[in-house]
Amino acid sequence: MTPLTGLDALFLNLETEDMPMHIGSLHLYAVPARVRSDFVERVRRHLAGRLHLCPVFTRRLLPTPLDLAAPAWVDGVEVDLEYHIRRVDLPAPGTRAQLDACVADLHSL
Repeated sequence: MTPLTGLDALFLNLETEDMPMHIGSLHLYAVPARVRSDFVERVRRHLAGRLHLCPVFTRRLLPTPLDLAAPAWVDGVEVDLEYHIRRVDLPAPGTRAQLDACVADLHSL
């Protein structure tokens, strides 16, 4: 376990429902027709085989008892790639506004 730095703890304590401090990302791909059916699963497998190269992605915050101190990072947590890497199909016509609304909904979870 590694305690949070003072700055990390500050950002964590500043986060509220009205002011989230986390980030997310959206990646748009032009998928070749020959791999279209299993593209998302291929991406998951690719990343699963490389998570060990970037341990920051396999950490989770563990609160301290009674919140007497800042939470600590716990290493080696199993990552749920099905939750974090998803395919989303928008209803027709699939506009940028629909995509933005979908991303906003996903980001609010």
